[in-house]
Amino acid sequence: MKISIITICRNNPKELITTIESYSKFLSNEVEAIIIDGSENIKCIKTFNESAVSKNENIAIYKQKTKGLYPAMNEGVTLAKGESIIFMNSGDTFNDEFCLKSFLEKYSHLLSSTILCGGAKLYYKDFYKYNSWNKKDELGKEWFPSHQAVFMPSNFLKKNNFSESLKISADTELQKKAFQKNNSLYIDQVICNFELGGISSKPTNLKKTISHCRELIATREIKSRIEIIKIYIKQIFKLLIIKLIGYRNYLRLIK
Repeated sequence: MKISIITICRNNPKELITTIESYSKFLSNEVEAIIIDGSENIKCIKTFNESAVSKNENIAIYKQKTKGLYPAMNEGVTLAKGESIIFMNSGDTFNDEFCLKSFLEKYSHLLSSTILCGGAKLYYKDFYKYNSWNKKDELGKEWFPSHQAVFMPSNFLKKNNFSESLKISADTELQKKAFQKNNSLYIDQVICNFELGGISSKPTNLKKTISHCRELIATREIKSRIEIIKIYIKQIFKLLIIKLIGYRNYLRLIK
């Protein structure tokens, strides 16, 4: 098995099917999909079983054993058989211009030893922008790609879990460690479509914003008092602007 696509879903059956449909055409004896359902009810599993994608024998769906996003991602890693793993959670999709088959043909020999990553199309309703990288020395240090645009060697992920004590930044923490310990290659291509509006991109209250700041400081190991103050100012200012003009207008403002 070359690639494992892991999808975490929680109470959003419609988005789950959209995500699966974006990669079902790529599934084969070399590419598997693992779905971890953390819903409190059976709607996601019921919707999946009633959909056409359920007939694909390369998709396996499991009920989550623990609570939380990062515990679910760790469960998916444990079940994965591929040499490389990518997380495409419910609501996220592969970009229409990205072809996983062509990607495999070109980079198959690097899957088990190299982090392969690319750009992301970030969107919110009718707004979108591209998250890409052009400074080599910042990759994995100052700039971290969206995890939906990262193919990570599974042998690394199976030895290094996402921190379950972090609520927002565990993927950034693990990426930082991964880029330090593995070879990496940036592919100048948009790999995924990632919907903005989650807790890390859209702060909703001061308590969560402060918590996010603390995690950012811890995961990036920031020691400078000035840099720490800058993070708090930036995130609190972001919260205030969103409260004043709304999230969509904020995104247009910073584009």
